[in-house]
This record gives sequence, structure tokens and C-alpha cells, in this order.
Amino acid sequence: MGKRPGDTVHRPAARAFTLLEVMLALGILMMVLGVIYSTWMAILRSKKAADKAALHAQRSRIALRALQDALEGVQVFQRNQPYYAFIADTSGDFAYLSLASRLPASFPGSGFFGDQTLRRVTFAAEPGTNNRPQLVMRQYPLLLATNAMNEDYPIVLAQDLTDFLLEFWDNRRGEWLPEWTYTNQLPPVVRFLVGVGEQRNDPSMPQAFQVQTVALSAAPVPSDLQGRPQGALPVRGGTNAPPPNPPPGGNPNTPPPTP
Repeated sequence: MGKRPGDTVHRPAARAFTLLEVMLALGILMMVLGVIYSTWMAILRSKKAADKAALHAQRSRIALRALQDALEGVQVFQRNQPYYAFIADTSGDFAYLSLASRLPASFPGSGFFGDQTLRRVTFAAEPGTNNRPQLVMRQYPLLLATNAMNEDYPIVLAQDLTDFLLEFWDNRRGEWLPEWTYTNQLPPVVRFLVGVGEQRNDPSMPQAFQVQTVALSAAPVPSDLQGRPQGALPVRGGTNAPPPNPPPGGNPNTPPPTP
């Protein structure tokens, strides 16, 4: 039948979301956004932890390389023993090492000294800016005036230091010794450990640690083989002084200036 004038046209009613459905959809969206945010933050935390672990590992490798170069180039002349003393203090929580060495051009800080390769190098744990121990290396040429000895050019080798240990091989006993008290003699082999960072689940364990064993090829030069009859070592511009004794426990009391 055809439509007659005046008939009402019936159209299907348009469907719309109810308030409950809108609120449910918003809740699901917030849950999805929360999961995405939590996943992203977990990725950022993991990346930060991985970067920190990689930094600790790299710094510990640099510290070991510096220690190895210094030990391999160690020099001792018995006639000038006060200047060439091999000082190793392991009585404290961290070891302290000071020695005279002929260092390579690639050694950290060599640019400050030019061709003065014979330098006294000191490795010690000192408090850092965050009041946590850090391994600091200081060095100065042996041919240096006394009034310039305060310029020892500190370099922070490793931050968040947890371990700095030394052991020395004794040929007579055939065993490793925890200390070396002979300042006028050199141990044939030195073993050292550097640990940095702390594991989150076990703060007593370092996050990264490196162990290295170095055989010292040098031997103390006897007095009768030295050319100078006098015991004084000539210096440029002044009179040199013997290296300072290590502080009690091997830990200096003052932090180094910023290198």
C-alpha cells in the first residue's frame, strides 16, 4: 500500500553508550595506560642499573690498568732508598700503595708531566663527594722541587669503592702474604682486587670487581752499581724530600680536590 498523506514515518531509535559503559571504558583505558607506564618505568630503571654496572666495570678496569702499569715499571735504588721506598699498608679497611715507577706515555695524567716519566704514584681510598670511598691516584715526579710537591694531581680511578686489597707472594715461604713490610725490597708478585658498587640484594658484595696478578720484573739496584757516590738525588730547582709515610690505616683524612 502506498503512504497516505499524514501518516507518521517510524525510524529505528539511534543507540548510544550509557554512563556506565563510558565509565567502564575509561577504567579499562586507565588500566592499560598504567600498565604501559609501569613497563616503561621498569625499562628505564633496568637501563639505569645496566649503565651504572657498565660504568663500575669500566672504572674498575681502568683502576686495574693503572695499578698494573705502576707495578710493572717500579724502580728501587738502595742508595736513594728514602725516595724509592715501596710502601704497602694493608692494615686498614682499604689498602694503601705508594711506589716509584717509570710510567708509560699512556698512563693517566701523563700529559701534566711531559717527559718526566719517573714519578712516585700513590693509590689510596679517600672519601668522595657523596661521602662514599673512592680510589684516588696521586703522582708527582721524583725530580721535583720541594715547594711544588703539593701539586700531586689527584685522579679518581673508581667511585663507590667497596674493596681495595693487596697480597704479596713470598718465595721463601711459598705463599701469599697479606702484608709487605720490607720497604727496601720488592715482592716478586703482587695480587690486587678492586671492587666497586653494591649489589641490591646483597650490599656486602661489590657490583663489579676485578682481580689482577702482576709479576714485578724490576729488582733493587745495589748501592755499588750506582754512579753517584752521594746519597742525595739531584733535583731541579730545589731539594727533594722523601715520600710521606702512609696515614694510619692507609686512608688519608682529607678528600682530594676536583681534578
